[in-house]
Amino acid sequence: MRRGTATRWMGLATLFVAELVWLSVNFDGPDLAGRTGPVVAVLTSTDALLQFGIGVMALGALYLVSRDRVVGPSLAYQPGYRWQPWLGVHAVAIVLFALLTALVFTGAPVASISVLWFTAWLTCGITTVIFLLVAAVPARLWIGLLAREYRGLAVCGLAGVAVWLGGQLARSFWRPLASMTLKVAYGLLAMVYPDAYYTSDGVLGTGSFSVEIAPQCSGYEGIWLVTAFGASYLWLFRRELSFPRALVLIPIGVVAMQFANTIRVAALVGVGTSLSPALAIHGFHSQAGWIGFTLIALGLIAISHRLFRTVNTPPAGLESRPASRLATALVAPFLALTAAAMLSAAFSAGFNALYPLGVIVTAAVLWGFRRHYCDSIGRPTWDAIAIGIVVFAVWTWLEPEGTAQSNAMPTELGRWPAGLAGLWLLFRIAGSVITVPIAEELAFRGYLLRRLAARDFETAAPGRFSWLALGGSSLAFGLLHERWLAGTAAGIGFACAVYRRGRTGDAIVAHITTNALIAALVLWQGRWGLWT
Repeated sequence: MRRGTATRWMGLATLFVAELVWLSVNFDGPDLAGRTGPVVAVLTSTDALLQFGIGVMALGALYLVSRDRVVGPSLAYQPGYRWQPWLGVHAVAIVLFALLTALVFTGAPVASISVLWFTAWLTCGITTVIFLLVAAVPARLWIGLLAREYRGLAVCGLAGVAVWLGGQLARSFWRPLASMTLKVAYGLLAMVYPDAYYTSDGVLGTGSFSVEIAPQCSGYEGIWLVTAFGASYLWLFRRELSFPRALVLIPIGVVAMQFANTIRVAALVGVGTSLSPALAIHGFHSQAGWIGFTLIALGLIAISHRLFRTVNTPPAGLESRPASRLATALVAPFLALTAAAMLSAAFSAGFNALYPLGVIVTAAVLWGFRRHYCDSIGRPTWDAIAIGIVVFAVWTWLEPEGTAQSNAMPTELGRWPAGLAGLWLLFRIAGSVITVPIAEELAFRGYLLRRLAARDFETAAPGRFSWLALGGSSLAFGLLHERWLAGTAAGIGFACAVYRRGRTGDAIVAHITTNALIAALVLWQGRWGLWT
């Protein structure tokens, strides 16, 4: 893809994200309590429809990536193509869509909106996206692409339906899973606590602390998550794994995930009984599941590399090169940061008193791999600093003022001795401004951005553009944060910093600039919610 087309794709993607941000900030969903009718039925199903749409798009993207040699020419540079009129039509359509959104969501009661008006609103939203796509690539090329790839895309659509239905089906079997989880967890607890008990309505506990097994705690969410991860991993590395033997990874993951969930539930009651109910509810409960999933995912990857890899002769000139060394150097600091964050949050009740642990561990890993970063980190530029300032402006614009969590940090620090509180703040600033930006940029822009742009990322320049790389790495970065929309916009900004000169260091500088400004705002105005 030539630079002109790459720049156009980046600009249009940024415009699309900005429009989503503006719409989400200015329009809230209507109050559907006590409402009935076809429009209400559609609006109440938006979460399920969104999950279905994301699943179909993800599968479609994976399919098109596997067909990159065929699809690539369809999205190639078209000299002389007049894309500006289509961008103008898109601008008119987005204004009309905003007006209809105001009517459907805020201008009238839901019950009074006719199906015709709602259909017009939905159609207008779809056409705005179509016009934006045509501004990137001529319509005839999109039509030709669909004509050639419709069978594969249809299969992706059916697979998306199957994935969504599988999730709904899993929800219906939560009670048998909950019963099994309850009985096994009780057996584990009874080995340590003589007063352990459980009831038929899903309560597990001891004489001093008890919990109720909710649907999401039964294990079906973890099973579905590890199944989706296993299927995605098998697809992405299908050329490097031996099939059909590698398919056994999925049932191994399912069994391990259910076993880990049972241990988590038993440990939750144990922590609440022997240590602290607040720690069990506010820390361990939310983090232990992710810790278990992360360990199982890493375990499946390790098993696949040891038992199910195909034996291929390396290309000439690469026999002596340590193929995974650079990837390890780029990803290891982020993995260390994530692991430390999970552990410290699991053993903190609301306020992360163990935050310095993550700073120390991440800094140690970065120091250990420091020789691998010299080639990609150059002198900082004003462009990277400017991008960091823009990302800061977008992030703070999307941050709601004052939340319940934002008051926990200064309240808790006020109870500490002044010297200890000051030391914790120094570590918090160091983590936010130094270790976190470096670790995240090495992983998302140093590794993932290049990995999605080229199969052999070590030979690909960091500035090699790919629409999938830009969108995939930015969305993954956004999903890492609670504010996923702001995070995705930030990911696009940091990726643009890389594309300017082809250096990951520019993204690090931009990220450091953003986080330094956020830290200054937190300390100056007391907006502690920016650090939650």
